[in-house]
Amino acid sequence: MGKENYTDLEIIDGIRGQDSDVLLFIYRNNFRSVKHYIENNSGSEKDAEDIFQDVLITLFDKIRQNSLTLQCSFHTYLFSVLKIAWLRQLMYKDQKTVSIENCDEYSNETLGLMDDLIKTERRKMFLQHFNEISYDCQKIIRLILQGYSITEVTKVMGYLSEQHTKNRRFRCKKNLIERILKNPNYKELSNERTGKDYSVPRW
Repeated sequence: MGKENYTDLEIIDGIRGQDSDVLLFIYRNNFRSVKHYIENNSGSEKDAEDIFQDVLITLFDKIRQNSLTLQCSFHTYLFSVLKIAWLRQLMYKDQKTVSIENCDEYSNETLGLMDDLIKTERRKMFLQHFNEISYDCQKIIRLILQGYSITEVTKVMGYLSEQHTKNRRFRCKKNLIERILKNPNYKELSNERTGKDYSVPRW
């Protein structure tokens, strides 16, 4: 059974070790205030759940990579990032150009995690549309991304010729890219601070 309270160091160590008691403690002590904030700022409980999950996944990755340094309490840090993340979502919905740097909660301390959060959102967008294409296209793209040659992909897929494999790869890639480009959030994500290195994967 988990403790009633944890220090910031214990929280970080618990995240790194995937301690379920620590993860439950984080949810129990933070989600209610996040839900209240988002519901009072044009959002819903589902929005709060999505934002909370995205930020936690990104935060967990950062901690496991030993690249997080706190200069405030863990809970203050988490809530600050969550508020900025929701501000960005509102920017998308309202199609407004607002600088995150102008947000009262903005600080250099949260910037690194926000960059990582943007990358998480990009991966989610890719996976969302990847799961919409046909099973064969998914399999071809997975094989190519894993480094399989056209000859190897042809054999695995049971195609009659390498030219047919190349044609299928082209059509599958084109279908996926078109879906991503049509996503209303694509433009915003590609123009974020780290957007210069973002492009649809080349394979």
